[in-house]
Amino acid sequence: MQHSIASAANASVGRTFEWCDDRAAMRSRARRDIPIAVRPGHSRMTHHTALHARALAAIPDTPVTVETRALAQDAATIVHAIGDGWLLIAAQGDLACVFGAVDPVALDAILDVAAFDGDLLLPETGTVTPAMKFVRWKAERALIFTANAAASAAIPAAASPMRPATVVRRLSPRDDLGHVPAHLRDELECACATREVFAAFCDGTPVSFAYVSLATERHGDLSIDTLDAFRRRGFGAAALRPVIAGLLARGMHPVWGAIESNGGSLALARSLGFTQPAGTLWIASRRRA
Repeated sequence: MQHSIASAANASVGRTFEWCDDRAAMRSRARRDIPIAVRPGHSRMTHHTALHARALAAIPDTPVTVETRALAQDAATIVHAIGDGWLLIAAQGDLACVFGAVDPVALDAILDVAAFDGDLLLPETGTVTPAMKFVRWKAERALIFTANAAASAAIPAAASPMRPATVVRRLSPRDDLGHVPAHLRDELECACATREVFAAFCDGTPVSFAYVSLATERHGDLSIDTLDAFRRRGFGAAALRPVIAGLLARGMHPVWGAIESNGGSLALARSLGFTQPAGTLWIASRRRA
């Protein structure tokens, strides 16, 4: 939903809310070097562990809640119980997720205190909806898809055929990313440090990048970004093949998220068999002055 999960306005084909393409890249937009979860000199208190446990018990493992549950599983995440709902803020300060019914005024106040300036994922229903009407926030609906069992199994083999000059392999720290836009380059370097990132290469140059942005016990949120000049040529599907195959080999379900305006991502999802609607979310970000 993945994201992360680039900005919604610059979402790539194939989350950067830049969701699948879109969700992960949105999240790189506000990435900070210093986590906001714990102040310098302060250790995590025991009640934080208890809050994480309560949040995990409340948040189910579904395609719509991949990011939210994944944050709850991360000990570095800041967890707030707000009324009957939850607010979870990633340690990097680039992503926050809401689950359940929370007071929108309390939500906005907490995000202000945390100086949060990343992407906020909101449920489609619940008392949080009015938060999206605040003058300082803008939001767009995101559509979540999965593939049925038969389609999922066929995805790695059925993806678009590659051109003869196309190679797909794991991205290496030695690969030159100087031609990649700075925001995407930062995202990819961060991702490579903690997970497998696969790239489709055209004539020796990496042009499309895919990985699992966030994962739970049962679901993996896909992220795919393709450079503008190489879109709609099969590179995104090629880069996704080993990522999807890896999830299926572990008995997990790949999840695709795309904002409604990202027609390219939705088309790529359909071409790969992601046609089962799993729900919707809102992705919100602060309005710029």
